[in-house]
Amino acid sequence: MEKDFNKTLNAPINEFTGKGKEKIDYDLIGKNGEVLKRELEWLKFLIKKRISYFDDDEMNSLPMDLNPPVIVHKETPYAKFIERYELDAYGRILLIMTLAPAYHPEVFSELVERERGFRLKYDEFGGIAENFCCQFLPTLKTLIYLIAGSNSSLTGQLYTRFIEENILIEEQIIIFKEIGPDSDRVINLELKLIPEFVAHLTRNRETLPAFNSNFPAKLIKSRYEWDDLVVTHFTRERLELIVDWVNFKDKIFERQGPQGKVKDGFPALFYGPPGTGKTMAASLIGKLTNRQVFQIDLSMVVSKYIGETEKNLSRLFDKAEKKDWILFFDEADSLFGKRGVVKDAHDKYANQEMSYLLQRMEQFTGLTILATNFDQNLDPAMTRRFQAKVYFPRPTKEERLNLWYKSLSEGYSYDPDILMEKIAERFDVTGANIANILKLCCIRAEKRGDGIIIAKDLIEALRIEYSKENKTL
Repeated sequence: MEKDFNKTLNAPINEFTGKGKEKIDYDLIGKNGEVLKRELEWLKFLIKKRISYFDDDEMNSLPMDLNPPVIVHKETPYAKFIERYELDAYGRILLIMTLAPAYHPEVFSELVERERGFRLKYDEFGGIAENFCCQFLPTLKTLIYLIAGSNSSLTGQLYTRFIEENILIEEQIIIFKEIGPDSDRVINLELKLIPEFVAHLTRNRETLPAFNSNFPAKLIKSRYEWDDLVVTHFTRERLELIVDWVNFKDKIFERQGPQGKVKDGFPALFYGPPGTGKTMAASLIGKLTNRQVFQIDLSMVVSKYIGETEKNLSRLFDKAEKKDWILFFDEADSLFGKRGVVKDAHDKYANQEMSYLLQRMEQFTGLTILATNFDQNLDPAMTRRFQAKVYFPRPTKEERLNLWYKSLSEGYSYDPDILMEKIAERFDVTGANIANILKLCCIRAEKRGDGIIIAKDLIEALRIEYSKENKTL
């Protein structure tokens, strides 16, 4: 038990096999598995060592000599992660302890018993015996007791160190999760490594956060390019200003230093009639700046219960913090309506939630875009706090003609007998309308097998699209 742990890790690692859509570096994954095996054996070694001190009060009060294993393959994702975050022995034991439940839960076998049901073996280690999956889930108490034992002075120091000073917890890579009857105290909360980092550290895969109540957002992408966006010159100028901010904000912060006066946040407001390109513009800003754009499902954010909307927003922004993502709130007037007159407790709390939202938007390090069809529904005091306000009007005749041609897929063409200039002049439709119309026309063209958009199909598709808005041709 006392010998140098680094000399005991020489067992071979099984090769990984399998197939995937993307090219997989199995050699790198195998080497990463070897690094993980050494870290897991180190954790298991420390658990056994602490258990062996239970009958010796003097030894159990001594701090654990962590002595982490040497990293044998520094090119692996796990090794690079340790280097990137400059993890010391405390950081490394926290990381492997939170990875173990998802990767190799058997490492905690010494802490549970199975003879009379799945339950904790030692109260001193804390933790949670998850009966459904028969799995041990570590808590902050597990981590601290492993290091400090019965040393109360060191326990207090470690509590502060992990809660207030650990970079993995600060950046929400490892989170505290409420589970079990004693989760009212932080020390009894589960320490959980978020799933996207589990995939990265074990399989060298970058995964997106799961769509759920904690992160009610989906990644949106566009098949179009920046030149395909048909908007007014004024609108394009405002959009290009936003693109410039995303591209150059890091250089601005670097030049001005920590005491600079330029703030982090850049809240932007997109407003205009439905179908005029707001969502497309948001996704293209992400594409042009190489940033991920997440569209927020407001139905999972807004709550009828007082204070719940604020909590939902807090979880959302905490998840996205320091990721340099673009958060896109579509139809935002349902969330950010006028709140000026306080008539009851609900209005009072709504104002508090509004103030909280504005604060988070201004502090958020990425770009926040709110889109609404009716800017008059927004409180003027709120709109003044947007860094950019971009109007998306209904397209003009010239813009509609441009949209008719840009929206038609390759392989299809208009019948030469159709006067597209007349179509653009007569029918006041948006880009979204045109996309729907051309989809129906393409179906008809494929049924005929010629790839030609003919006048009869175009007029019929226009009639169908108009009927959606209770209009007639």
